Amino acid sequence: MKKLLSVGALILGAALSSPIPSPAGQNAGAIAHVYWQAFPRGRGLESPCSYSAVTSFIITVKGVSSFRGADVQLMMASRSGLVPAAWQFQAGGCAEGAASFQPGGWGGHYRNIFTTPPAMAGTQLAHNEMTFNNGSCETAHGTGFFHLSATAPTAVTRDPNIEYAVWGVAVDLTATDPSTGDPCEGGAADPLGPVSVFISPRLQIPCNGLREQAMTVLDADSATDMAFYPTLPKQIYSLGWMDAPGINCDNCPDYYFMGCGFTPVPKKTWGWLRRVYR
Repeated sequence: MKKLLSVGALILGAALSSPIPSPAGQNAGAIAHVYWQAFPRGRGLESPCSYSAVTSFIITVKGVSSFRGADVQLMMASRSGLVPAAWQFQAGGCAEGAASFQPGGWGGHYRNIFTTPPAMAGTQLAHNEMTFNNGSCETAHGTGFFHLSATAPTAVTRDPNIEYAVWGVAVDLTATDPSTGDPCEGGAADPLGPVSVFISPRLQIPCNGLREQAMTVLDADSATDMAFYPTLPKQIYSLGWMDAPGINCDNCPDYYFMGCGFTPVPKKTWGWLRRVYR
């Protein structure tokens, strides 16, 4: 989970995380997806639910013709909002070292958007980590935050008809507490049982920016486009581990996440009440 920072990466990272999207660039209309993956190199699974102790998910994009970098942001929470210890992969967390973050994924079904010929030269990682309770807006109320971002000095051409892998994340949820040797709370090995979580695309940075379910993509003209995750019925845009049934996310002010698949329903509406009491 190393973070490689330079002046160039910081400048490009600022462009990718701009609170106001630039006018439509060369990648306007691109579509992002997040899937559980048939580890390690299979295609994305159709189900938004995973029950595996060792699993992975992949973030992809289609519709990109000019690529200079991408910024992926995912929030994570449990029923209570607090991320269980088994999902705390950050430095000092119970599960530190139990997750790996791979720009462009692991190959196989999806082509790596960074290394597919013509490969990007001089790619710099700005963020490649998960954070928890770091005192900033992206981890408010005990939520977790995956921030995955990389850029290069010059852009490469891409085929807009191909769905490329932007990032892969692999997790081992059987980790043990290094200080006690006990299974991390809420993991697959917890004798009290696993704690279900959901993972949802959400632009959290900058704190005063747009809270969109999108990734940002940078093109050759330094224009930033949002590649939105589809939210239509039966299309996966959020993931659940151990089913996460009926999560009421009080720390996510815009949505309730109703069961695995997490169709967003505005809070305190008649539609939401009918779902709860029918």
